Amino acid sequence: MSEAKRYSDLDVWKALHFGENDSGWVKWEDYARLKAEVEKWEKNTQLMGRQLNDELEQVARLKAEVERLTKAGDAMAEPLEKGEMRTIGYFLAMDWNAAKKGGQS
Repeated sequence: MSEAKRYSDLDVWKALHFGENDSGWVKWEDYARLKAEVEKWEKNTQLMGRQLNDELEQVARLKAEVERLTKAGDAMAEPLEKGEMRTIGYFLAMDWNAAKKGGQS
């Protein structure tokens, strides 16, 4: 945030004695309040950025876990699916493949 603009003594005197504030003079109280508010928003923005990064990392971990489990399920289903006999393993493989597609056997 930029620093407050400095005004001449005459501008300050007019503002204090006549309530004239058309010169753009800013009261110290207003400046300090606005500066504190900007600092609060900057702090909140940094905090939200850290939270977003944490959530993105968690999403990446979960995605990797889903991929790993899908590969493991595929590896188990493939030999069962190729079996000529209609064993429980064959039906489990069919259920697995249907579940991956979002359907049911």
